[in-house]
This record gives sequence, C-alpha cells and structure tokens, in this order.
Amino acid sequence: MRRVELWPVSDVDADNWDIVISTAPVIESDVSELFRAAGPDVVLASVSQVPSEIEALRDIAGEHRWAVLTPNVLAWTSGMMTHWWQPGAARFTIAEPVGGEIAQTLFGGERWAASGSVSSGLLAAAAVMPMVAALQVSEFEQRICKSTLRSGAAAADEAGRAVAAAYGVHEPRSVNPVIVGIGLRAMRACAPFDVDNYFRAHFGSRTHQTKTMLDDWIVLGNTYGLRTEALVTLRDALSDAAGAPTRRANPTKP
Repeated sequence: MRRVELWPVSDVDADNWDIVISTAPVIESDVSELFRAAGPDVVLASVSQVPSEIEALRDIAGEHRWAVLTPNVLAWTSGMMTHWWQPGAARFTIAEPVGGEIAQTLFGGERWAASGSVSSGLLAAAAVMPMVAALQVSEFEQRICKSTLRSGAAAADEAGRAVAAAYGVHEPRSVNPVIVGIGLRAMRACAPFDVDNYFRAHFGSRTHQTKTMLDDWIVLGNTYGLRTEALVTLRDALSDAAGAPTRRANPTKP
C-alpha cells in the first residue's frame, strides 16, 4: 500500500520539482498560476485528452518543456483503498512535442512509461471517447444495441478526421463497431471488477469533460470543412441523457 501526501496548491513551490503534473484543467486559475510561476527547467504536464485543454497547456507553457500524461490503468476506490488494473504493457503514456525526451529524462528505461506524440494521444481519445459517450447515452447497459455501437463509431471517425486535419497527420483507420463490441465483451470477461458499474461511476461523473471533448471535435471539424453530423447528434443525445441543455464550446485552435 502506498500513501500520498496532499498539499494545498498555495503551499506548493513549483521550482522544487522536476515536473509539475496537473489532473485539473490548466485553464483553472490556481493551476495556470502555479504553472506560470515554475522555473525554466521545470517540466509542465497535464493529465488530459481534451484538445482545448492541451492547447491551453501549450500557451501557458511558453518556453517550458511540456507534456501530456495519459494513465493506461483503470482505477476504482473501495473504502480507504484505491485499486487499479493495468490491461496493457504500459502504466501511462507521455506525449510531448519533441519525441521521447521528457519520458527518457524522467523515467529512463522504465518499461511501464510509454512515449508518443501529442497528436497520437488525441487520436486515441478521438477513437475511444465517442464510443464511451454513445454507451453513456444507453446508460451503459450490458446488452449493447448495434445502433449504439454504430453511432459511436461514426462519431469517432469524424473526431479522428478532425484531429488529423488540425495536427497535419494521416487520418486514422475507421472504428469498427463489431470489433468494439467484441472488445467490450472480452473486457467484461477479463477485468477484475464489474465493467458496467465502473463505466457508470467513472465516466458518469465526468460528463462535462466528455461533452467538452465532443464540442472541441465539432469545432475542429467545422474549422477544416469536415463532416460533424454524427458528433453533433451524439453531443445532443448526451446532453439530453444527462439532463443538461445543449451547449457549444468556444472555438479551439489546433
């Protein structure tokens, strides 16, 4: 068991650390002030796959080295304990503008830290999160309708093309709803917890973030003249399912 000491942001001196990682959006005032106060050698990092938040990190970082961290584990809390499951080889991925430098400097040859580009992390999110949003609209029911998988896959394809256009990279392969369905069934069989309840608890409490991601992809798609109909339909359906009014995000720059 590991214990983590919690400090108020006001008591943290960013210059005392090699890297400062925020799990809160960098646009929040306390986080942005902490990042801006960091010395020139401090690496600034955010745990996010939201395009607009990553661009905010880029702007705030300025001349600092910066990175985006993505956990590759699923974690849940039971009483005073936090449990986690690592389905893949790496525990987290470090995406950075300059390939591999930060990952190598901070973690050396540790195999549990993978490295990648910022665009690859955003493309991964574009493939996964629309599927999650479609599942949330159906209340994460164990018996998944084919129409749910098809709507999520269509939105994921639009999101992937929007990210690829914004970052000047090749379009990803289309998301196959059949393969997604097989993957979900395999996950239910292998995971050491109830997958459907986990999804409801984890993603159900992060609906605002999911809607922000959908908004960002819609804006990027519109900016580059791409189709966004599936994303708009999914965004509106998620708003209705969450009992919130439909809202459009401010434009996002790539």
